[in-house]
Amino acid sequence: MSSEEKLLLKNCREKIEQSLNWGNSANWSNQDFEDLSDKIFDETQVRLSITTLKRIWEKVRYDNSFNTATLNALARFAGFESWRTFRQEKSVREKPVVNEMTALNSPFYLKRSLVKKIAFAGIAFLLIAIFFFTPKEKVQVKKKTLNAKATFQSEKTSDDLPNSVIFKYDVSDFNIDSVVIQQNWDPKRREKVSSKNKEHTSIYYYPGNFNARLIINNEVVKTHRIFIKTKGWKGIIENEPIPIYLHPKEIKRGGAMGLSTETLKDKINTSVFSNRWVNFYNIREFEGLKSNNFVFEAEVRNTSMVEEALCRKVKISLLFDGGAIIIPLSDRGCVSDLELLTGSEYLSGKTHDLSNFGCDFNKFQNLRCEVGKNKLSIFLNEELIFFSRVNHASEMVGVFFSFEGTGEVRRVKLGEPAKFPIYAEQF
Repeated sequence: MSSEEKLLLKNCREKIEQSLNWGNSANWSNQDFEDLSDKIFDETQVRLSITTLKRIWEKVRYDNSFNTATLNALARFAGFESWRTFRQEKSVREKPVVNEMTALNSPFYLKRSLVKKIAFAGIAFLLIAIFFFTPKEKVQVKKKTLNAKATFQSEKTSDDLPNSVIFKYDVSDFNIDSVVIQQNWDPKRREKVSSKNKEHTSIYYYPGNFNARLIINNEVVKTHRIFIKTKGWKGIIENEPIPIYLHPKEIKRGGAMGLSTETLKDKINTSVFSNRWVNFYNIREFEGLKSNNFVFEAEVRNTSMVEEALCRKVKISLLFDGGAIIIPLSDRGCVSDLELLTGSEYLSGKTHDLSNFGCDFNKFQNLRCEVGKNKLSIFLNEELIFFSRVNHASEMVGVFFSFEGTGEVRRVKLGEPAKFPIYAEQF
């Protein structure tokens, strides 16, 4: 990374820190970076991982340049149209004076200096007026909000799906009428609750490792982890507002785990499967396996016809406590729509060449993912198709496969490089 890029990044960080008003970033916790990731996503619809944000804020050493998508998301969150716009504006504002001493003694500079003094006096007068004429009630409410405290906990009512979760909260220290509880990272999963109550119940239809949020005035004040497991493999068809659960017998395909075209048509009452996702979850602790040292293998294919699902996408998701690796596959003509999550960085097929993730689904695709020594390698049919440096270490908490339409998984293997596999399943 060049010195110019470092300076621009520093200026962008300062703008974001000023807008957040969270205090010195040197004291930010892991939770602060998680909240920042949520805020950036809410504003830009781009998800920057905690690791990427820590690299940007120089909590983790990183000498490479950041990709354009990451920089654009930062600039947009800071109030600019794009990183290019931010860089151009900084260049105009900070253009150096050719001869500083001559400029300081010129009549133009003296006149401009006088104008600055007058302007400064006017601003000072305005600030004093605002201070004295602002209603004291608002000042007191603001001060109380900054010093207020909240509690936020949860209890699951079941060890199966669906699962009602009882949230126990206390916001009596805040002078407000209502608060919001958000089930997970998705801002759509928000429920407005009364500040006078102490309990609220939400239903979780999908398994996963969720981070519920207590939100006051659009600020996340508390979070709480909710881990909803499956008992073995669970087949679920995504559907709003309530998903469709599959019986274990419906996902057995004679040597593979999957769903037949006939069953899916019957469940959703249509023969067009584009953007209709069928998921197979195995959410639980995989003891000893961490995101910085593992090997994963699977044989998958999308079994839909092109007339049923135009792009026939597949997503393989490896979940960790606080992050995920999501590997996409599709027909070769649809790689522009793919999105890859490395656990540290989000890569879009719109701005990155993901053509190696295009497949021939007439046969099973052998996918292999390896992470070790801060390196991520992805192989497809024994050929290396992607390599990246990563830096994150957390416990593995689940695996799931997603098919646009119908699909099959023939086998799954998982383990450490020195002990592979420690988990294997042949369907």
